Amino acid sequence: QTQPQQSLLPEGAVSLSCGQHHTCAKMSNDTMMCWGWNSRGQLGDPNSGNSYMVWPVSVHGVATQRGLALGAEHSCVLQEDGQVWCVGRNDYGQLGNGTRRHSRQMTQVRDLENVVSLSAGLHHNCAVLENGATRCWGANNRSQLGDASTSLRPRSVRVAGLPAMVQVSVGSNHSCARSEQGELYCWGSNDFAQLGDGSRLGRRVAVRSHDVSAVTDLILRNDSSCVRTQVGSMLCWGRDNYGEAGGDAKGAYSQLPEAVHGLADVQQLAVGLWHSCALVEGGTVRCWGRDYYGALGQMGQGAGDAAPVVGLNQALTAIAVGGSHSCGLGEDQAVYCWGLNTQGQFGDGTLTSRNSASEVASLRGLSGFELGRDHSCALRSDGGASCWGHNAWGQLGDGSNARRQAPTPVADLIEVAAISGGYRSSCALHDDGTLSCWGWNGLGELGDGQSASRWRAAAVMDLTGVTALASGRHQHCALGVEGRVFCWGYNAYGQLGDGTRTMRRRPVAVEGLQGVSQLSLGEYTSCGLDSEAQVHCWGRNDLGTCGDGGSAHHSSPIRVEGVSEVAQVGVGSRHACARRLNGSVWCWGSDIFNTMARGRASALRAFR
Repeated sequence: QTQPQQSLLPEGAVSLSCGQHHTCAKMSNDTMMCWGWNSRGQLGDPNSGNSYMVWPVSVHGVATQRGLALGAEHSCVLQEDGQVWCVGRNDYGQLGNGTRRHSRQMTQVRDLENVVSLSAGLHHNCAVLENGATRCWGANNRSQLGDASTSLRPRSVRVAGLPAMVQVSVGSNHSCARSEQGELYCWGSNDFAQLGDGSRLGRRVAVRSHDVSAVTDLILRNDSSCVRTQVGSMLCWGRDNYGEAGGDAKGAYSQLPEAVHGLADVQQLAVGLWHSCALVEGGTVRCWGRDYYGALGQMGQGAGDAAPVVGLNQALTAIAVGGSHSCGLGEDQAVYCWGLNTQGQFGDGTLTSRNSASEVASLRGLSGFELGRDHSCALRSDGGASCWGHNAWGQLGDGSNARRQAPTPVADLIEVAAISGGYRSSCALHDDGTLSCWGWNGLGELGDGQSASRWRAAAVMDLTGVTALASGRHQHCALGVEGRVFCWGYNAYGQLGDGTRTMRRRPVAVEGLQGVSQLSLGEYTSCGLDSEAQVHCWGRNDLGTCGDGGSAHHSSPIRVEGVSEVAQVGVGSRHACARRLNGSVWCWGSDIFNTMARGRASALRAFR
């Protein structure tokens, strides 16, 4: 309905609570009535069917109520005696009765007495007891129960790391509580910075939000959080796709470039899937974005701004970033890596991921590092190349599909000038300006005109005089004579730039683009830097990765607005960044994992 309609609810409703597709009301005579979707019996009327109830039905088995809390497909009631009863869906244990069986009749939450505050999320609930303890139960896949685990709990558990609380509120997959002194603590999912702790790190136990104080009330919904303070203002933060966090409703992305906080004098930029790193003058490295398995190298303490990598014993001269791992080359040729290593992409002989930089002795002597999504490659002094890591599709080029935890020579590859790694394939530029590729070829990634995958290098068709190459998820591009660009592979979003969305198994020219000096490819977006230091992008753009101020995909290049005098460009999964000639870094596109490094200041939005 676009206009308010009078409800069929009888007179006497004193409070309302809304779930995902159902609503309940507390009545003045201490009864409870519900209506809407009843798929799991969440309306509390065992005589009703599984369909929508368009008129209110009375809930059975509830006594005098103090409060209501509705989840996605379950409902809970806080009674005057401090007990909690729930009904409906229970596959995550959200009814708190020690089982995972759905119930169409109210069932008491076990081990829970003297409750003073109750809140329900998507599939979990939390309650504050009279003694100040906070207990939660139900789904816990994002640690929203705060018990330092990710195990679902069909019986309530105490939240770790919390002093005495007076109120609790929960969102889809995160939870927050406030103390009598107005302190705020949060835990669980933090993909949209909804915990308010200045990071995008999920928290398994409660952490204090130092940016918020004097809190008198709080409410969490979906992936956003709001509080009221003693001075009467409201502060909101987290996901803002529709303005729900009190912002401008542009959500977790920016369609135009923004400057990265805390960065200056940048000498090299490296952009990965959901994180980016910058080599700063003096040889230090600062990273930002998603801290998946330690990808930021900050001991699991990734913050809102670009922050230094921990564990580097010397100044670095070059850096490279992959899917969720990064490596850097030291002044004495030592190589340091950090982040995800579950496929052996460090090349250190282990599968141990690291949240700080660690020297990899086996990589000393290699150069020209290029990191793919889950594998890594580098040049050898004899003119060959070695790769290591994930190899299920033959992307290491050693003639097998066996994972390698140490550098392994690429078979039949000589006179290599540069190398590049994508998702399931890799390519090399030879000294004579020709190209070879290997790995998966289901979407034309190898550029050989065929569809068969290859575990050894095969020549790319129709290309000579190549000076540089770059790799995306399922596409590759090469820089040719007069700065012209040629691409091949997957093209569903127009990322080959030939004016179509047709997959190409051999190289095609990018439309209307010449004088290009540098290329970078993301998952489904491609960008090039021209001779006038301007950036042009093409391909996927629903989250603004092309930087033109719109959201339509582009099958031919379009200039990025709002950034000029660019020295280098890098593209990730749904974001892109540019290093300007003045040493600053500007980014655009998705900010879901703080890939824009907007910092704490932009996370909290105040309104009265």
